[in-house]
Order: sequence, then C-alpha cells, then structure tokens
Amino acid sequence: MKPLLGVVPAVGSGLATMTAQIPRLIRHLESYQADFDVRYYSWLPWDDEKVHAAHHMDIAVMCPLRPRPGPLQAFLRPLREWWLWRDLGLIRAMNLLGAIPAISARMVYGTPFVVSFGADYQEIARIHGHGASHLRKWRWLEGAACATAAAVWVANRNYLERLRLRHPKARLVFHPNWVDLDLFRPADLSEKLLHTSDKNEPLVVLFVGRLVKEKNVVRLAEAVRGLFVGGRRVELRCVGIGPLYDALLGAGATMYGALNWEGLPEVYRSADVFALPSLSEGHPKALIEAMACGLPCVASFTVCRDLGFPSGVVACDPLEVASIQAALATAFRLADTLGPLARAHAEAHWGYHPMMAREIKVLRAAMT
Repeated sequence: MKPLLGVVPAVGSGLATMTAQIPRLIRHLESYQADFDVRYYSWLPWDDEKVHAAHHMDIAVMCPLRPRPGPLQAFLRPLREWWLWRDLGLIRAMNLLGAIPAISARMVYGTPFVVSFGADYQEIARIHGHGASHLRKWRWLEGAACATAAAVWVANRNYLERLRLRHPKARLVFHPNWVDLDLFRPADLSEKLLHTSDKNEPLVVLFVGRLVKEKNVVRLAEAVRGLFVGGRRVELRCVGIGPLYDALLGAGATMYGALNWEGLPEVYRSADVFALPSLSEGHPKALIEAMACGLPCVASFTVCRDLGFPSGVVACDPLEVASIQAALATAFRLADTLGPLARAHAEAHWGYHPMMAREIKVLRAAMT
C-alpha cells in the first residue's frame, strides 16, 4: 500500500484560483502517483472547486468543512479535520504559507513535511513597503518552517546561502523549477519564416507573469514605449493578471490576461525577445519556459546572478530604462545566437524528468 501524500497550496488558495496553471499542477502531481496516493488540500469551498474536479484524474481534493481565512485557522485545520490529516505519511507544502498547517500536523501527529521556498518572501515584503510587524511575521514563519521541516526546497542558490546563514541547522536543498522540454520547444522553420516574413510588423517583447511591483514590468513598458531597433518599432505584450494591469494598458502594452499553461508555447514562439527585469525572483518558470522555446531573453542582474548567469540571457540594470533598452537591442541583434544557447541551457539544467526524479527521491527520504 502506497503512503498518503498531502499536497498543501498557499493558505486561501485552491484550484479555482489557479485555473490557467492547473495543467502544470497535474503534470507535477502525476509524477507523485507511482510512489504515493495523493490528496490535494484546497482552502476553498467545494462549490468553488467542483467545476475543476474533472481535471484531477484520481487525485482526491480535500476542501475545508468550514472555510475560514487567516493563519490561525490554517494552523488549527489539521486538528479540526483530524480524520483527513492524521493518516498522512508526508505533507508537501507548495510554499511557505502552505507550511502553516504542516507545522501543526508535525507537532500533533508527527507527520514529516517538505516545503518549497519559491521566493525571498521578506525581500518581496520590503519591495512592497510593508512595515516591521509584517516582516516579523514572515521571519517567524520562515524560522518555524526551517526548524521543523524534513527538507526545505530553495529555488535559487543565492537565496539558499542567505537562508543557510539565518538557519544553519535547517535541512536546505537546492531545487529549482522544471520545464517540459517537449511542450516548450523552439519554433520549427516554417513557424520562424511566417513570423519574420513581414518586416513592417513590430518586434515583439514578451512578458509572462504576475503583474505586481516586484516584477518591475511598468519600467519595462516605459523602456519599450517609443523604442525602435533596426528601424522597426518594438511592442510589449504581457500575459498575466494583477494590480498593475491598468497601468500597463495605459503605458501602451498589449494585454492578454491569463492564458492556459498549455497554450503558452505558441505565445512564446510568436515573440522575438522575452524580458523579465524583476527586482526579486526565486526561480522564474516563465523565464525557463521562454529559454526552452529558444527565445533570446533579457533579465535583471539579480535574476541572472541567482540563476548562475545562464546562457542566452542578457543582463540589465532593472532600475535604469536605458540599460533595459540596451539589453533588448542586444537580444534582438544576437537572437540567432542567443536563442539556441538558451534552449541548450534549459535542456542541460531544468528538464521535467530529471528534476522530478530528484524531487521524488527527497520526498521518499523525508519519510525515513
């Protein structure tokens, strides 16, 4: 009999809040099913989740009996719903907020858990201008998770080293995101010829991600607006949703909203350059997907440093419009060289099958 694995997303979220990314989540959880019986612990009422149930195959979705917001209620949920939690062999918290009920299950039932730190939550809080009390809450939760988790997965090496200094006894594991190299692939020759045949069409810079302050996408829009490279106008296209949607629309960007994960490869292949001038990142899925599609990329020095300065990516100063413009011009000019380098780097480092094999190995070891 396979052990039970409980997968816990961020408190307050569930399948209905991540509709566009459900296929990627299923792809991820499918790898668990050979070794575990999988339960997904949503935070939403069943009425909000049932419309998505057809997507989950044989993955059980556990909705809270009485959905209540807030960290205290999240901490108490494994106690209130003890019959849904006490028989778990392992908990997989998808992020730091998902660790809140995992910590209480560890304390009460002794259930081991593994948690992903996908980003530097304290740094993002500072970027958003949150005060000291807010930062203290993140520090406390980070410390509690590091003290009790069987393993803490960290998405980039620089963040890993900062955590190691803050929590020297934590069981930290470097574990970046994966990319499906079959789905996210470069355009074939006919697609390329179709895309480049009309020189009167603008050059396309693509951004994919949440439209939030730390992504620095408004400054990217400022850099692209009025930009010409090789006599061709440059256009910014944004895929995603968030509080900066209207600001980007007003800055002249073409907005696509949220798109289904399986439809993203076509969008990447229709662009000329991908840009991610973020102020803070973990291991950005959109960037590695763009690289896997053979797209030349521009990213901030911070992102490039955290990823080990990957091939096919031009670094820029995210605070300087001129630096972003210069990096974009370089990426357009060297596209035929940078694109294949980006694809080769993605193939060498982030393929779905080797990354998930490593993940399963850590999960099994966490139970011993």
